[in-house]
Amino acid sequence: DPTLVGPLVPPAYTTDINLFTHVLRDDGALLAQADALGVPSWSWQTGDLIYQLHTLPIPAEAEAGSYETIVGLYDRTSGVRGVTESGGGETAVVPLMVTRKL
Repeated sequence: DPTLVGPLVPPAYTTDINLFTHVLRDDGALLAQADALGVPSWSWQTGDLIYQLHTLPIPAEAEAGSYETIVGLYDRTSGVRGVTESGGGETAVVPLMVTRKL
């Protein structure tokens, strides 16, 4: 439901949402990120399914192991993050395992 995605932004009074994927180091610092949305939120229609691929180059100095990877939405104008459908937070965690040094 596009009306639940975010605030309506002037001058067109439509949503302007972007997707982000962040790979975090153990200390919470950013290791890699991608911010992109191939289908502008202002064109969404109720019932649309959106597939977004984020390619994240992991730095060569990254150690093998597990990294917390979070995904979410934010409003491009204000920077405010959207809340998950369950209301449980602003992001969802996606598992990522780096198995070798690149």
